[in-house]
Amino acid sequence: SSGINAEWPLRPGHEEDDNVIKRLNVAWYYWNKKTAPGKCGGFRSELLSLHSRRRDLINTCLDQTQGVLDSTEDARERKDAKKFISTLKEDLRLEEIVVRKRNSMFLLKKCKEYKTEKL
Repeated sequence: SSGINAEWPLRPGHEEDDNVIKRLNVAWYYWNKKTAPGKCGGFRSELLSLHSRRRDLINTCLDQTQGVLDSTEDARERKDAKKFISTLKEDLRLEEIVVRKRNSMFLLKKCKEYKTEKL
């Protein structure tokens, strides 16, 4: 039996971002110029925390899977590890390029008048 867990829990984690964005979208209609800057900053912090947590999870999985690859002679485990490392690297790339950029653009669109920084 391979030591690689091919069940990858990251993709459902993107639902957390979607929930933050939905809350921002709804809340945005009720804000005024006094309360919006702090609230935009709060949503930005929450999204940054989610990105950081997922990036850390991916990197931890990469390290552990690389350890399996480095320590096994079993051809099946090596093949599974290489495949999973490839998947993890792609998820890390997508996290940085697609997810972070999408969330950053949305946040800037909603909070641009309050000078919210990019993610």
